[in-house]
Amino acid sequence: MSLKISCYSDIKQQIMDAYYDGCIGVGLVRGRSHEEVVGWVMYNFEDAFERPIEKLMQYVVGFVLVGNWYPAAVQIKGEIEGILSDCNLDLLLAELPEEDASMLRHDLKVLKFIV
Repeated sequence: MSLKISCYSDIKQQIMDAYYDGCIGVGLVRGRSHEEVVGWVMYNFEDAFERPIEKLMQYVVGFVLVGNWYPAAVQIKGEIEGILSDCNLDLLLAELPEEDASMLRHDLKVLKFIV
């Protein structure tokens, strides 16, 4: 039996929904910094995905949220580079619907993880 792969748009939406909730609950209500909000979001998705393609998508979205503003960017960048080093990107992308694969490839290019 094959497990269903979460698509890129769904993972982005889940993380962005958590980010919005974190901005309210962690940032505004508790008075925490943006860095702490993003940390809270990433922590909440730490064990959410198992497959390399899902982890790659999670880390790409997380990297965008972190930007180059916080030290966590180095760790997330390393996670992305590790997956790209260990796995064949074309095979990973083949697990996604064409539109999601195209969006993920685009984001990886824009973020300079691939050429």
